Amino acid sequence: MLQQNEAIIFLGEKRVVFQSESFRSLSTLPNDDYQKLGGILKFSENTLAARANVMALAQECQYLLVLPLVGTLEIFYNQSQTFVQAGQIVCFGLPPQTQVCIENPYENELVNYLEIWIKPKEVFDKFLVYLSDFEIINTKNVLQEIIIPYLSERFLIGKFDGRSEAIFETKPPETVFSYVINGAFEIQNCLVEAQSALALWPKNNVEFEALANENILLMVVY
Repeated sequence: MLQQNEAIIFLGEKRVVFQSESFRSLSTLPNDDYQKLGGILKFSENTLAARANVMALAQECQYLLVLPLVGTLEIFYNQSQTFVQAGQIVCFGLPPQTQVCIENPYENELVNYLEIWIKPKEVFDKFLVYLSDFEIINTKNVLQEIIIPYLSERFLIGKFDGRSEAIFETKPPETVFSYVINGAFEIQNCLVEAQSALALWPKNNVEFEALANENILLMVVY
């Protein structure tokens, strides 16, 4: 992790690894670094083996977001179930001591997904769920906002051609957390490669440029 003025970079190679026979989790926010980011409690990229499952438990009132990168997941919750696939994100509002079961329904294929935990600004006691679609395949070089009604945090995702540039407007004192899913970006003069993240507290807009092919960027703004 390198620090610069109003910025922290979390290197992909420095992620904390948890691994079992059927599950691997690479945590972008090791130790207590999440405390510097306010609302984000955990951000990890996970891989789940075929027909395997893993439990996700909320010790306190929290939001859990699951975003498949490759494949489809079947998630069991509150006596219900849903499927979420690449191109979708599902948000669960979990009251204290509630959980969901995340399962890979494939017989032979791995599933790769992002797991993001968010601290709510207001406590709730009702189980919430919302499934949202987004499009990046046919809409390039622009950040698409993912609509998640329960959250005050904004989630944006985009796929960018090499050397394409963009400016994202911010309103201080917003935090901008950017995670490179694929490719590489120069964000505010910081090189951020695949599976790395950059937290910014910009005084004005955020400028970035895609540096490789098939670049995909996820931003959380709050």
